[in-house]
Amino acid sequence: MVDEVEDMGLTVPEDVEEVMETVIEEVVAPTPVATPKLSGSIKEQLTSLVGEEGLSTLEDVAKSTMKELDEFAKITVIDTALDSLEIFTGKNRSPLNMIALDAAGNTIDLDDAGMEFAEKGYEGFSVDSVFETTVFEPGFSPENIGEALKEVFRAKLTLGDWESLQKQHTELLDPVRKAMTQLGEVFGFDNYEHLEMFFAAWLMKDSTCRLSGIPGTGKTTVIESAAVLLCNSYGFNKQSRFVAPIRAEPYTMDELFGEKRAYVAQEYPSGMEYNLKYSNAAYETVRNDWDEWRFTSWTRPGGRNRSGAYMYDLAFLHPSGKRDGEPFQKKALEIENFYKLLNNCYVVQAPVQGFTDPSEGKAEGRELLAMLDEDQIQTVVAPIKLLNADGTLADFGTPLVYDVYDSKGTKHQFPMQIRFPDVNMADETENTQNYKWILEQGDATEFIQDGYGLFTDAGRSEGFGFRQYLIENFVDLRSKDARITGRWKPILEEMLEEIGVAKIDYEKRADEVLYGIEIQQSTVTDKIRDAQISTYEFEPVPRPIVTQPIKFFNEANRSQAGVEDAVLGLIAERKVEYRGKSFDSPNFVAWMDTNPHQKGNDLAFIDRIDMELLFKSISLGERYSQLSGRYGGGGGLAPQEQIVAKLAAGGDIGFTALRFSNLSNLWRFVGKQVGFAPPGQQPGTSTYDALREISYISVLFTQRFMPRNTQLRSGTTPFNVTAETDFNESPLMDFSVTTNTNEEGKSNINLPSDIRGTYSDHTPSNIDRVLGFRFTNSLVKLSSALAFLRGKSYVTRQEILDGLPYVTAHRLGRAKSSKGEIQGLPATLQFNNEQEWIREAIVNGYLLQETNIGFSKGGLPLMDIWDLYYRRCVDALKSAPALFWYEQQVLIPLHQALIKAGSDVGDKFTPVHWHIATMVVQNEKSATMQSLTKPYRTYAHGDDYQSNYNYYLTRVFSNPNPTKSTADQALFDYYELRGEICSEPNLFSDDRETLLELLASTMDTISGQGAPGGKGSGVANPSAVVANKKLAAKAATNAARYTDTTSFPWRTYQDSIGTWGRMLQLEGTSGIAAGADVFTAAQTSQSQKVAASFADQALMISGRMEVKEPSKRASVAGSASSMQRDQMITQLNKVEMAFASYLGEGVQIQSAADGTVETMTFNQLMSACREFVTQYPARKDITSGIFTVGDITVDLQGEGLMACFPLAHTAGAPMSTEYTGDDSLRLWIRLFESGLSGKKSVTQSGGSSFVTLNFTMGITSNWATKKGDFLNVVPVNDDDRKAYVIDTYNGTDLQDSGNLSKTDLLNYQFMFAESIKEDTAY
Repeated sequence: MVDEVEDMGLTVPEDVEEVMETVIEEVVAPTPVATPKLSGSIKEQLTSLVGEEGLSTLEDVAKSTMKELDEFAKITVIDTALDSLEIFTGKNRSPLNMIALDAAGNTIDLDDAGMEFAEKGYEGFSVDSVFETTVFEPGFSPENIGEALKEVFRAKLTLGDWESLQKQHTELLDPVRKAMTQLGEVFGFDNYEHLEMFFAAWLMKDSTCRLSGIPGTGKTTVIESAAVLLCNSYGFNKQSRFVAPIRAEPYTMDELFGEKRAYVAQEYPSGMEYNLKYSNAAYETVRNDWDEWRFTSWTRPGGRNRSGAYMYDLAFLHPSGKRDGEPFQKKALEIENFYKLLNNCYVVQAPVQGFTDPSEGKAEGRELLAMLDEDQIQTVVAPIKLLNADGTLADFGTPLVYDVYDSKGTKHQFPMQIRFPDVNMADETENTQNYKWILEQGDATEFIQDGYGLFTDAGRSEGFGFRQYLIENFVDLRSKDARITGRWKPILEEMLEEIGVAKIDYEKRADEVLYGIEIQQSTVTDKIRDAQISTYEFEPVPRPIVTQPIKFFNEANRSQAGVEDAVLGLIAERKVEYRGKSFDSPNFVAWMDTNPHQKGNDLAFIDRIDMELLFKSISLGERYSQLSGRYGGGGGLAPQEQIVAKLAAGGDIGFTALRFSNLSNLWRFVGKQVGFAPPGQQPGTSTYDALREISYISVLFTQRFMPRNTQLRSGTTPFNVTAETDFNESPLMDFSVTTNTNEEGKSNINLPSDIRGTYSDHTPSNIDRVLGFRFTNSLVKLSSALAFLRGKSYVTRQEILDGLPYVTAHRLGRAKSSKGEIQGLPATLQFNNEQEWIREAIVNGYLLQETNIGFSKGGLPLMDIWDLYYRRCVDALKSAPALFWYEQQVLIPLHQALIKAGSDVGDKFTPVHWHIATMVVQNEKSATMQSLTKPYRTYAHGDDYQSNYNYYLTRVFSNPNPTKSTADQALFDYYELRGEICSEPNLFSDDRETLLELLASTMDTISGQGAPGGKGSGVANPSAVVANKKLAAKAATNAARYTDTTSFPWRTYQDSIGTWGRMLQLEGTSGIAAGADVFTAAQTSQSQKVAASFADQALMISGRMEVKEPSKRASVAGSASSMQRDQMITQLNKVEMAFASYLGEGVQIQSAADGTVETMTFNQLMSACREFVTQYPARKDITSGIFTVGDITVDLQGEGLMACFPLAHTAGAPMSTEYTGDDSLRLWIRLFESGLSGKKSVTQSGGSSFVTLNFTMGITSNWATKKGDFLNVVPVNDDDRKAYVIDTYNGTDLQDSGNLSKTDLLNYQFMFAESIKEDTAY
């Protein structure tokens, strides 16, 4: 490998003794290593020495030096056993010399062993590192050597690939630059930049460029001239061609040239031109094959090659050639005869192999074919042999016979016919349709296929040699004539066949621009008359503007709306639809020529145009230059014809013309190999990132330089939006979603003058029209093309800034609207054209700070200032102990400053700063180990932010505790998950809030909502909040909309108006205001605040009963008994029967203020409830809610009758292991009067009064105290006074154990619902 390494540019020291402070390092193998047995290929031998990875490394290095592996690597087996190596290194550790020693310490002469110069070291090639890595640790082995080689050559491989790409770049760029020179000579460009931008447009795949200029500025001429140079279609043929279908298996030479060379071919009826048949679904395969073939060049036969598309190459234009080094004049040949000579072949129509013979052997030939369906017949072709392998003329007249076997194995023979019988081998003088004469005009034996002969073409590139013979010995007759007549136009037109031109005017419809109509006569069956009738079908045929890769829309701004819509689909989707048919376009470059003084196009149409070039009247000097070139020495030829004439001249003319396939290769290289960071680096982590700078610039055009309006109105009342305090909301106006605009697209929002003028000194504030993201894609494509043209391997700032005016100006120019034409820049800016203003005001003034205008006062370019700010933001994100620290240090202060607005803000910041700060957040959220931008932080759950977030999201949705099965989850598991989310340092506040909200919605279905209004604000369960309060303190002050992670209020358990709700002092649990009439009272009054509590109550029975004393004959209020009362008592009976077996002895809560309770059973409570329901309404009036039943006295208008009972888990509920004590639930019951129906008379004069009684049930987890690692469940009895005191729930003495499961809740809710059904019996 010595010489090859030197070839890489690594030098060998001339005299090691002159190197000072040389160090000798002896590398000794601890255990003698047996010499590997080498056999097999070079790859197999290297694998045994350096392993698979080492082989891969050596192959890559060899490839980077443009050498084969066996040229690059040499293997020599040394007979003497190697004992050690001594490596001489300089003071910078660079290896200088290497000596091999045997066991006796003697030097092994590597030169004699065939490894010349191997003992010398190489600067930059760390040969010592290979041995340091492999001998001592982890040990000498092929795999370890391979790993070490990979490290040694890492930098070289990277640069080697780059060097290889640079060589490819140069090869591709050379003909383009020569074409630029040639076009610049025949056409008058304003300056070199204008020429460069024009060529850059050609290098932008699937792009559209608008050429804007008054009539006569040469827009059509320059497009045609460039097409001749960059997409030349000379040889374009519209006659029928036989071509082989695409197949996976390669052809053998016998298949192509042997006696059995006949094969089933596809016919392209119009050659390289689209044919009407391709619109038929039955021809889809043929159309797809044709689409892949139509731009291909010819290649030698063999493999899977098919014949090329172009009939001849540019050399066919040349009048002379060389033979044996001597020039000679070619004979003239008509292109029609060239076509026939080359494509003449044997052809026959024959049945498909294995067909069913309808004649049963009685018919043959045409008679048999007439009996078969069309899909049973195929075209078979074979090339004609012109010369035998020894160079003698072949027997032209003996046709081939094609054998077909039917389904029964019977052979049918079909003699093949000559396709063009007028082209023959007759012994005639100077006849261009006579093969014998044609073959006598040169040495055809040079083109014979070894072992077979010389053949015509039948679609598998069999005629490659004969075609080359014709091109080298004959000249296009039109070219010969044009030298005399000056009529180059026929050849020019052929060279421009791959341009589709659409001439647009105000009257043309879309179908006239994009399609033609073919009228075909067909025969169909009339089902009514049962007869065959003739009819006509109108088939749409796409025009060349659709099917060809170069598109030219002439006078594009004269189009009507329907045409614009159709063209939009073509250039945006590469597809158009018409009359139920869809037509695809190849990859393209489209041109539009417009007059800048005429009306503009629709905004959506303009936005699809990638760039615009302005063509002005050329200068006096250019006028003279063009006139001199055309009339002084160009024979009066137009620029495009001058180019054709030069191409036809032959010899060394200094340039050549490219095919569309060459242009496609340029597109591929520009799109894939021109990077946005220095070689060996990737955007996101590189020393320079062009994509980031493009992103900075995009803000200038996609973001209005205006503060966000934070004050909206409801009627005449102003109110502030959440964006004022929420730092995740942009403090800037987002005009892309602003709909409050006038017909010119300008905002109707009237900001205060001091706010409106925040960024008035910033040049982009002059821009009235906000652009979408599409212009950024245009800038990426244009800057890549410019970098390629300038020989750069990656885009730099220069290309970005140079290209910016060309991709933005037209998007800010004149456009159609409902009120006529509108401008994206105010006319008061006094600009000549938008490009000039963008270049001078935005690029030179604002971005580069070269002009003293407003915010731009000289100094560092804004691009550098923004990049510095970006790096500071990244550093802050990397170093933050938790992600909300970045929010506190960067986002919140910046948000507060920008939302405040004012001129002092505009003096300090640009809107881009806000976008940079948030971009860092967005990048971190989306970064993966596979993306260009890698994560900046280390995550506990996965390699990136999204994995970490998804870890919690999955647990929220499916399994809060991964250590348990889904069936074993209880509320406690959700509490713990909440605490983990609150404590996670690597979550941004908005994502943390999303997770907490989703988790809360899940918990709400089990435990109800958090107690509102600050009631029950004690920490319900410490495991549900952030573990480190200091760490969370700042996060809690982010904004009002974010959850305080240090707090977790008690849950309502959907018992907001019940006893549990009373413990939490929720609205609606403290009775009603005396005399309130809820039907006629103001619906915003204090009494209506109970609505939320009533809506949250899940288990409740209500009865509205008439207030009336019982009659003298009734012991109870029989007459006052209503269906409501009876139904309520029945429901209470059913509830008692359903729940009694699950409940233990509980307590009646006599005072929630001090926790006074009385022991009571569930049956005793339910009996009392029935008595209250029966007797409470049976009075003359109920002004007071205090009422006694037996020995129980309660105030039903106050706290009512309240109780709490221990409730067992239901069958199937999970058994928890986190608790000690009695693992039971709590059932809270309350009976009270509410004012939902009112107590006043329902008539204006007298009438009855009514009262509403409510029976509520609430099922909660049990309470607990912390005991070691477990929760000790508090028993439900009269000793448990704290559980029945309101103030307890504002402290930390008790916590929610979370032992209620969803299974418990669903079972009990079902039991309750069944109990209150009218048809339920227990």
